Amino acid sequence: MARWMWGASLIIQMVGILLAIPLGRQYLVVYALSMLLFWMYSSPWVRWKGRPIKSLIAIGISTGFDSVLLGYLAAGNHSIPVPIFIAALGVTFLLLSLYPISQIYQRDEDSRRGDQTFAVQYGFSIVFHFFEVAYLIGLILISSIIIYYHTLMGLLFGIVGLAIGIIIRSFIKTLTTGSDDYSKIMRIKYGTSLAFVFFLLFGLIIKHSALSGISSVVNLLLK
Repeated sequence: MARWMWGASLIIQMVGILLAIPLGRQYLVVYALSMLLFWMYSSPWVRWKGRPIKSLIAIGISTGFDSVLLGYLAAGNHSIPVPIFIAALGVTFLLLSLYPISQIYQRDEDSRRGDQTFAVQYGFSIVFHFFEVAYLIGLILISSIIIYYHTLMGLLFGIVGLAIGIIIRSFIKTLTTGSDDYSKIMRIKYGTSLAFVFFLLFGLIIKHSALSGISSVVNLLLK
């Protein structure tokens, strides 16, 4: 990465925290916690990235758990109910299931730097099984909470998510520890991110269109 990116990232984060101030104390605290964890993850003085469990904590909370809370608070909610915390935990597991996979192609470089990342510490086999377990837990938690609010959407999320998980699993089995797998790993991550975005768009279309009436009837029948 180019040197200028470090300064640019700090500027963007500081602009973000200024924008967070008008959104209230809760939002500001969650945002500040995410910033702190990002710093602890990458700073050479702390560098949680080089510690397998600490790196999972930093990425899981800052990028997964906190992102859900920030979105919920930004929508105008002032208190966070238990189901949202459960959904945030599900997103955390779903996100973390793919995180160690992105370390596979850089194991040699990380080892030379002295970074004991999750992939370096535990190897490909554990990374693979970690994906299977974490992805399934995340999928179950998120699907359950969506079903709690909207049965049809929750079932659709679970079915589509399971199908995507099976496809990802088959891709992961073809990976090696070489740097040539970088493009494969990025395709996996971008593909899952886009699938989640498309699901959100689909949900918004159903909620704010004529389909919402049909969906409500189906939802009542399923309950």
